[in-house]
Amino acid sequence: MFEKIALLGAASLSALTGWTLVQSENPQNTYAAVPPERTYHYVHEQGGLREHVWVHRAAENRLEIYRTAARCGPARFATAWINPVRGTVSQLSEGRLMRGGRQEIYTTVRYDSTNAMLSAEVARADGMAEGWVSIDAPNWHWRGTEIATLSAQMAALDHPHDGFAFTLPMLAENGLQDGERIVARFSRGDEDAMHFALGGATEGSIAIDAGTGHLVAGRWSMDGGVEETIRLAGTSSGTMAWRNLLVRHYEGCQTA
Repeated sequence: MFEKIALLGAASLSALTGWTLVQSENPQNTYAAVPPERTYHYVHEQGGLREHVWVHRAAENRLEIYRTAARCGPARFATAWINPVRGTVSQLSEGRLMRGGRQEIYTTVRYDSTNAMLSAEVARADGMAEGWVSIDAPNWHWRGTEIATLSAQMAALDHPHDGFAFTLPMLAENGLQDGERIVARFSRGDEDAMHFALGGATEGSIAIDAGTGHLVAGRWSMDGGVEETIRLAGTSSGTMAWRNLLVRHYEGCQTA
């Protein structure tokens, strides 16, 4: 049971449609389990802007995501609790990174599997806001943290060649909106990666590691058609190295 978080945050969310895997004669999932304490460093580019995204497997059922354009500048931090067997997100908290590696939470999103409901609590300038919406299935990814939780969904697929689908919560001026379905269809495989073509609400492609199922590269267009790219830049291991990375963000900086 997660403790109720007092300070919550900054965005809205959307309803999501579900996904179904069709059973086939394709080989089943043989991905190796991603060991806890592994950190993945990605480079994300959109419209000429570049940011770095680190995804840390803090525990089998918990991911931590840190993203920033540069040290000393604004930095976002999120924690996602997942079901590693199903590859689904049960709760996600998002906010900003503070000095000392602390997290200030603006938004908390929860999935209620019993009632098939997605709910959000958001801290705004005019007070606390809450919202909820029915969803058909639990495969959703919060915009801005999808790099992390999408890897969890892909690694849990029983038949990766059959493809998969998901939707992304979006912030709209008039509140919660239904997310459009994004479908990933297997296109080809090689020794290192499996490649999927994206269709539906976005066009593009993604590649996942053939050994673990985590995201290694991607290209897609959303948010008005501006192309985004993501690539894995490196990996590291260890809780201490992760904590040092977070603490170092504001070390010696005048502002935080």
